Amino acid sequence: MPVMKMEFVNIVGPLEKFDAFVLSHILNHDFEAESSLGVMENIKGLTPFGEFNRHSDLMRRLDSLNNIFGIKEHEIDVGNLIENIDRITGDAETFVEELEKFFDMHNKRMDEKKIVIEKNRNVLNRMMPMLDFDVDLRELDMNFINVRFGRMSYENYRRLNESIGRLNVIIFFFKRDGDDVWFSYYAPNAVVSEVDSIFASLYFERIDISEAISGTPAETAKNIGETIAMAEEEIKGYMKEYEEFIEGAREQFDEIYSDINYLHKTADIKKYAAHTEESFYLSGWIPKGSMNILEAQYKRKGISFYFEDANQVLSLKSPTALKNIRIVKPFEFIVKTYGTPSPNEIDPTLFVAITYVLMFGLMFGDVGHGAVLALLGLVIYLKKKMDLAGIGIMCGISSIIFGFVYGSIFGNEQILTPLYKNPMRNIMTMLFASVAFGVAVILIAMVINIINAIKSKSFREVIFDKNGIAGLVFYLGAIIFALVLLISGKTVTSFIFIAGFFILPIILMFLKEPLHNLMIGKRMLPEKEKGTFLVEAFFEVFEAVLSFLTNTLSFMRLGAFALSHAGLSLAVWALYDLIEGKAGGILALVIGNLLILVLEGLVVGIQGLRLEYYELFSRFFKGEGREFKPMKIQGRKE
Repeated sequence: MPVMKMEFVNIVGPLEKFDAFVLSHILNHDFEAESSLGVMENIKGLTPFGEFNRHSDLMRRLDSLNNIFGIKEHEIDVGNLIENIDRITGDAETFVEELEKFFDMHNKRMDEKKIVIEKNRNVLNRMMPMLDFDVDLRELDMNFINVRFGRMSYENYRRLNESIGRLNVIIFFFKRDGDDVWFSYYAPNAVVSEVDSIFASLYFERIDISEAISGTPAETAKNIGETIAMAEEEIKGYMKEYEEFIEGAREQFDEIYSDINYLHKTADIKKYAAHTEESFYLSGWIPKGSMNILEAQYKRKGISFYFEDANQVLSLKSPTALKNIRIVKPFEFIVKTYGTPSPNEIDPTLFVAITYVLMFGLMFGDVGHGAVLALLGLVIYLKKKMDLAGIGIMCGISSIIFGFVYGSIFGNEQILTPLYKNPMRNIMTMLFASVAFGVAVILIAMVINIINAIKSKSFREVIFDKNGIAGLVFYLGAIIFALVLLISGKTVTSFIFIAGFFILPIILMFLKEPLHNLMIGKRMLPEKEKGTFLVEAFFEVFEAVLSFLTNTLSFMRLGAFALSHAGLSLAVWALYDLIEGKAGGILALVIGNLLILVLEGLVVGIQGLRLEYYELFSRFFKGEGREFKPMKIQGRKE
């Protein structure tokens, strides 16, 4: 499909109608604004609006809150919004503050309860080794004796026991847990600091449970568990209140978000507009003919539209808008990764969609692998609407089709009867077919380049370029020569054929610059540039002839990867036959096919991109355009 035609429009109307017009007919339209001051610099008294966007901070806060609500913009009551901007803005500020206060309070309460749960769980985990200690811990809170609970490595505990007699301390052993020993010790106030220091030097890990003491360890653990359960119930209550609050505020948030978003966008557009004391001026790009209805509608309301063809606007670069059918649209991702078509170029998306899908299927032909790829792409596309997922669906379908051609399902060639032959049993045919496919798409690419050159009125490229008529004739001659030699074993020796398909095109490519200068009435070559010209022209022609050969042979990788896929699949099934035991064999099949699907699928995808970019795009696609970026509110229809 060709690139959408664009036109430039200047809109002039009464100043007091600017906001209403923008809200009603710009934010729901494919319109990309340009600086009106730069376009209408000859109009006297024209000044920028110069307004600070007072809605920016509020919009930022609303966007942050929308991460919770997740609403989309909807249609608004323009009349109400214009008449009550200050009231609506004030209500929005108040509402946002209430939301922020509630969410801050909610988060604070949740954090407090989470801290209580985490703290009590830590105490509970530390008390587990002491649960069998049948003593009321409150009775250990003595005035002259200090008690410590904790653990130490068994090796240090053993060393401690050897010197325990020299210390004024009593140790009560609880249990040994692996390399750790859990115990408590009791020391008088007078020596507790010295004793604590000695125990610390032996890496005693003290556990402070004083705040949680409420009887025996078992009773304390029970009470802690109840505290945790109570905090968890309170969290559930907070979450229920949170969800009810969101549902109750959703409708009002939806309305306020849309109103403020429209006002924010309108203020953004004012950055591009300008005005006099009585009128506003707004300029920008639109798809051709898309505002004709508005022009008729506003003719009697004082708003005028002045349209210019994109080619007439010499001071600005026209943007490019692509409009492809849904099944092809995901492949715009591949095109835009390379570049954006200029307005005078053919949109290569359809060409990419067909060639890339065919190349992928040819290299990765398998019913099972293709089905997995297509289903995975479908699931991701339905959830995320990702272009790559859409490409994956189409490539998976292509793999399924070629899988039936090859008779392969998850690498097994015994289940299906091939519609043609398996690549491993037809190696030379696969390689020749790959080269034939390459020849066909290179020829198409050269024809597209000639059409692009004609549209751009670049007759130098049309006639003399290696991807123009001269190059096309030479390439066709080389193909005919090769086919005759391959079929009959004889070479074409006709002088007319050699002269018409080889000598003349090479002369035209060699003399491209002087012949073009002659056509446009310039001197063929300045005297001092003749030597430089001869060297550059020779190497350009040599590179062109060599590129025809290398680019064509590059497509042999299609057959090579088809053979590689068949070989890897054969190896996986051979491994299945070698492994004893059904479970082990099935595991080998699953892992092997996953590796093929992920690793080889990725490599095949990259190779397809390489062929598109280096062998095809380099012949016809410059990608020097800029993408059309309308200021339309997302999701809003005209």
